Amino acid sequence: MKESNRTIMSYLSFVVDTIQQNKPTGREKVRLRVDRTDNVLREESYTENDGENIRKSTWYVLGSVGEIGFVIAIPIVLGVLGGEWLDKKFSMYPKMTMSGLGGGLIIGFLGAYSTIMDIIKKK
Repeated sequence: MKESNRTIMSYLSFVVDTIQQNKPTGREKVRLRVDRTDNVLREESYTENDGENIRKSTWYVLGSVGEIGFVIAIPIVLGVLGGEWLDKKFSMYPKMTMSGLGGGLIIGFLGAYSTIMDIIKKK
């Protein structure tokens, strides 16, 4: 058992020396993994993606546009429906409907601004 520990330790020191000599550049990183075929510890390099490819895809763009649309539309619809309900309840037609529409527009565009800023920060 002590012999296997020495072998592992010598291999790890070899890997550390190799990593220090071949320092990865930029986002490239090095990780160690156990090869299941012969149970040997191997070094492999990889690059972190950070989601760049996802942000450039068509589905990401369509999803962002859809999110902005819903963030604008839902408060407007809820404001108008709430205003119409209040108009019927208090017999104040069209005051509350217009107030609900205005409130929905303000909330919708503030929500859209917030969503757009979040999307820009992710880039």
